[in-house]
Amino acid sequence: MLDQLMKGMMPDGGKSEKPGEEIKRAELEGFAECLLFSETAKITVDEEGLLITTALDQLPVPYGEIIDFSFVNYRLGIVTVHGTVTVSRTGQTGQWLYDHLCAAYHAAVLKALLVEGNHEMEIRGVFEAVENGRTVAEEAVIRLYKDCVCILPTDEHARRIPLCFVSGMEKGNFSVTLSLLTGERYTFSKMGYETDPFIGRVTEGLRSLRERSLAQLQETDGTLRSMQAAMAAKLMPEGVNAAVGKISAAAPTLMTALENLLQESRIAGSYPVLKDLCGEKRLFLGMKAPAKEEKATALPEIPTLAGGDDSETSEAVPEPPKPLLWLVAVGTATAAVELALPGDEAAATYLYRVEGDPETFALILNRGMEATNFRREIFTLSDEELTKPGHLADAMLIRRTPALQMMRSCFAGRVIHSGKWQQEMEKYLTAESVGGAPVPAGLRFCTNCGAKLDGSAKFCGECGTKL
Repeated sequence: MLDQLMKGMMPDGGKSEKPGEEIKRAELEGFAECLLFSETAKITVDEEGLLITTALDQLPVPYGEIIDFSFVNYRLGIVTVHGTVTVSRTGQTGQWLYDHLCAAYHAAVLKALLVEGNHEMEIRGVFEAVENGRTVAEEAVIRLYKDCVCILPTDEHARRIPLCFVSGMEKGNFSVTLSLLTGERYTFSKMGYETDPFIGRVTEGLRSLRERSLAQLQETDGTLRSMQAAMAAKLMPEGVNAAVGKISAAAPTLMTALENLLQESRIAGSYPVLKDLCGEKRLFLGMKAPAKEEKATALPEIPTLAGGDDSETSEAVPEPPKPLLWLVAVGTATAAVELALPGDEAAATYLYRVEGDPETFALILNRGMEATNFRREIFTLSDEELTKPGHLADAMLIRRTPALQMMRSCFAGRVIHSGKWQQEMEKYLTAESVGGAPVPAGLRFCTNCGAKLDGSAKFCGECGTKL
């Protein structure tokens, strides 16, 4: 029966699929052991996760709930948040099941990490990650994309490393280390003859990033001289914020052009207030060009004047998409983040408790925002909400992005733009503490009216909104 099943389900006459190819549904029989049962079962692998089915029971295992998995001595062991699942008695097909699970799991992780496009290179090797004083080292699939390097082990230590945050690359003996602006370090080794091609591809990616950054800044300020443009591109690569004072010193005309863009954005009123409160050294500005596939918004057609030629109709003039802009104002105890997103009607300022020096903290906030593609709601999701099926991908992203974890631990609340906004900013950004005490970890604000909330409040005391 098993031979017939494998013959019908195994793609390409029994050849295992390589990670990165289209994920196909796979099924086979084996002996499954878990908290619910220990018996022969059908194991199904698809895009959502594993499904283990017996005569009377069914156990779904979403990829977002998998902590680690391995294949040792023809036994597939899967560690989940709810316990361990073991699949055995699959014979030689156990390796095929494991390979297929790796491909599907990596695809789910890449989707959660918001990785787009096809990879340019894939190799197997060992990585060592040094993050916030912690070191992790293990084997993994390493993929290089146009704008990032992705590390794909069979556990929760997967990483997406954006090239825009790479500040240095050091070649060792059959290894290479990438240093990031945030202080993170990633070393890749045991890649064999693929080491030099990998370094070459990363170098090409960094060069391409520099060219895109130059083009974006020169488009923003057409008066930039070549030396100024090169300095500005190094200071603020595409997608990375920099101190307003440093931008002004490197390229004064560029800072003027950026301020003009700010005046046309939804955070036009915030910029002068935050600049006055924090100064140019503690105010950071970032810009990201809109995606090329983003279509420009067409303006409404102008009706033809009476008596005019009906055959001549006015053409709609497309409005060019505006760049995404953001500000990070770092006060003594609290940092404020302002985003100017297209179509962002309900603007609000997000507050974070400051940890470390202002520039590094601003870059960590930048790293976290970039990892979410500037989706702000992920910072406010509770741990309970992250366990729900609709947010499993968000949970996967958070667990694999240390900067996001730090942002969530430092999140202090948000203030909507109302008549009291400037007063609130002055209180949080200029004081070393709030009300004589450090900024509380559980500081919360109503998402409707912006009123401060008690830690256990279920309804807003000001407007009555259910929380």
